[in-house]
Amino acid sequence: MIFISKGEIDVERMISTSCIVDGQQRSNAIVSFVNNEYHIDGRYFKDFSEDEKANFFKYEIPVCELDIKNTDPRLLDIFQRINRTSDSLTGIEKKLLNTVHLISC
Repeated sequence: MIFISKGEIDVERMISTSCIVDGQQRSNAIVSFVNNEYHIDGRYFKDFSEDEKANFFKYEIPVCELDIKNTDPRLLDIFQRINRTSDSLTGIEKKLLNTVHLISC
């Protein structure tokens, strides 16, 4: 799963930004593989058949948009604790995570 937070919305230019909070390495690895920057089991993406490429792009990656701005200082603390098993989130932080919108890529 990839977690993103809300960014600023420029209404005049009709542009919104989001920030990858957790999943940056996964995202970069996927893009690098598709750009043939490394191989898996000796095969680059360019070596895949058309069916294999289509199946690769059909794979759904869950994206969780948090209902919190990417400038909120709580983000770093929340995700540090999500990635540690010793500390759990508070009820309010769990509520933030439960107010997400799941989007399939």
